[in-house]
Amino acid sequence: MSGAWGIVVQARMGSTRLPGKMLREVHAGRTLMELMLERLLTVHPPDRIILATTTNVLDDPLVEIAQGREINVFRGSEHDVLERFLGAARAMQWDSLVRVCADNPFFRPETIAPLAEAGMAANADYAGYFFSDGLPSIRSHCGLFPEWVGLSALKGAAERTLEPLFREHVTNYIYSHPEQFQLVRLPVPDEEQVRKWRLTVDSEADLDLCRQLLADLGGGEVNWSAMVEYLGRSPGLLERMRMNMEQNGK
Repeated sequence: MSGAWGIVVQARMGSTRLPGKMLREVHAGRTLMELMLERLLTVHPPDRIILATTTNVLDDPLVEIAQGREINVFRGSEHDVLERFLGAARAMQWDSLVRVCADNPFFRPETIAPLAEAGMAANADYAGYFFSDGLPSIRSHCGLFPEWVGLSALKGAAERTLEPLFREHVTNYIYSHPEQFQLVRLPVPDEEQVRKWRLTVDSEADLDLCRQLLADLGGGEVNWSAMVEYLGRSPGLLERMRMNMEQNGK
């Protein structure tokens, strides 16, 4: 597969578990939304990024944050996220996209281009980082890695199912039906350690933990090897992550 591709950032204010989390401060006066976009912009230009949010007026502040950084915006359905992503890709005339969830403050933007290149080189429908047992990283608690998907595969999923699970989680239908789609599976780096991590933000406990980590690691562009080393000698933080995993299913 060849052609234009870009990055779709998924974000909204109406989280059921932690409402308004995208505007919660996480480090040095920056909100979760601001930190995430700034991290992306260290690696990718704004014209390669689009925020996919909802038509709900609650999401107006997210639109302002994106537009203030010259990032494109698409507003669509609050619950049919698959259709929202299709609309964003069509608006940008992209043939494929990389999906990024904005509630992952430790997301690794440097993994985007290699993933997209692997998917396109294989003429695949979907590419993602997978654990050795077959679990897609997007289904884990780590909150570190993106996923790449072809627009034709998204259209195919939209045509095949109306189940809320698949419409809300965008790519779930595709990687759950490998007999229908061609998948590229890249290995999760440092898998043994990453399996123990919960770095996504879905609760107050998650938010508190991520604030502490960002403060301890200096915020901004967190060095990967430094984070692996730091968490490797922080059993108390890993225990807090384990408890957060138990309380928040994926």
